[in-house]
Amino acid sequence: MKREVGTAGDRAVAEAIRAHADHLLFAFGRFATGAGSAVAQPAFAAAVLRWKTLGGGDDTALRQFETQVAGKDEETATLVRAALRLNGEKQELFSSGNIDDWARSVWGRQDAAEKALTKRLDAIGVKLPQEPIRPSQLLAPQEAIVNYFITRQWKADRQSKEPLAATVLHAIVETATSEPRVVDLGDPGRMVDTGVRTEIARLRTMRATAPDPGAKVPDARSLDLKSRFQNLHARLFAPLEPMLKDKSTLYVVPDGFLFAVPFSLLAGADGGLLEDRITIRMLTSPDALIAIHTRETLDQHGAMLLAGGIAYGEPGPMPLPGTKTEIEAIAKLARARGAPVEMMSGRDVSEAALRQTIGKARIAHLATHGFYHDSTAGGLDTLWQSGIVLSGAGDSRWPLRDEKDGYLYAFELMDWDLSGLDLLVLSACETGRGDESFVSGLRGLPTALGIAGVRRALLTLWPVADEGTANFTVRFYEHLAAGLTYSDALRRTKRDARDGKVAGARDPGVWAAFVLFEG
Repeated sequence: MKREVGTAGDRAVAEAIRAHADHLLFAFGRFATGAGSAVAQPAFAAAVLRWKTLGGGDDTALRQFETQVAGKDEETATLVRAALRLNGEKQELFSSGNIDDWARSVWGRQDAAEKALTKRLDAIGVKLPQEPIRPSQLLAPQEAIVNYFITRQWKADRQSKEPLAATVLHAIVETATSEPRVVDLGDPGRMVDTGVRTEIARLRTMRATAPDPGAKVPDARSLDLKSRFQNLHARLFAPLEPMLKDKSTLYVVPDGFLFAVPFSLLAGADGGLLEDRITIRMLTSPDALIAIHTRETLDQHGAMLLAGGIAYGEPGPMPLPGTKTEIEAIAKLARARGAPVEMMSGRDVSEAALRQTIGKARIAHLATHGFYHDSTAGGLDTLWQSGIVLSGAGDSRWPLRDEKDGYLYAFELMDWDLSGLDLLVLSACETGRGDESFVSGLRGLPTALGIAGVRRALLTLWPVADEGTANFTVRFYEHLAAGLTYSDALRRTKRDARDGKVAGARDPGVWAAFVLFEG
């Protein structure tokens, strides 16, 4: 059934198949957390694992194999990466219903890539792994993964105003030494209550700025923002703590609206922040664990691509002169350690030029405008409603595959080969947002970047002021240059911001907006 969702050829058909599967998963989840828990929980966890990625077991095997041959047989590794990217793009196109000449061309390229890989594997006498790998096999003793998953029980009329009879949020906890444990957390609408959703909506409609640096008391906005998220610990983590008490690293795979929750704001049991006690790493899917420790520190001499100070059209988006200062500061740090730097600015940041240049970089940092619009309002595919702004962009957007319009849509971006990037930073507004999807959990820029092969992406959940963004990202690169992993560098930068060591970023409305999605 999972493969049928990914090749349905129509998003409505894909969603209908998923709704049917939801009935089965809903009942399975109830059984797994009830009378049949001892036997059913590992089986339910395995079923959820397959649902978390449209590619299913085939892609998991390819990811396993790619980590084995990378750096040893780059010819084969390149073919594997191409197959993974095109498999993902084809699945996304066919499950979204975009069956046009472009989709058929992707299908043709995917078929050619699959044949080329098969031929190569036959030539070197290698078969792909047959046994599915479990998250527990990839975890160190001090690590755990929490895979959140929403099951739904639909009414007969799925087009009604309230089509769901019931929803349940499950947390599937796995460690290196124990069988998967499934915890029923209840109705996700109550887990992430109206207060939290209202606060996130408020953040999305304003550009977070720094509080008055001369204030002798904490800024009222900061106190209110933290208090809004206080109860999420009790709802999302407290029931899991007996299984996590000796862990220092927690991998989190969100589902649905949880992708919009700033996990770095979750309170700990001691009244501080949970992230002060444990490292939280956000994954787009459990499969990200397969290569989680691959190239996870800065290549000191790896090439960097920096784009900022972009000249938009007239009339067009508001200029962002601070972004030129931002990339110049980052370039200075890179050159100090001997890394080659390619800088793009003004009218030179076209889609064609960026696509040609980005493939040579290990890190790409794009400082510009980002955009996202909820697809439910206009009915347009989310991947045509989210993206970033490049040179020459006018004041109106038409969702077309056009390299000269100044708008790089998620739909276009997922066809790029970004598998050479260790890190992509989109220093822009709302680049971490997407629509909730019953098929894959989230659809938006994070979806497109994952399909394009980006190992990790630093994105934002809501708009942030230029000064705070620039200073925050510069401090992030300073920690990377000191040898920290990408995830630890972000964690340290957030701590610095909270301590007032990053100008313009002390307000949690600034530092909590940044999220590093891996995988």
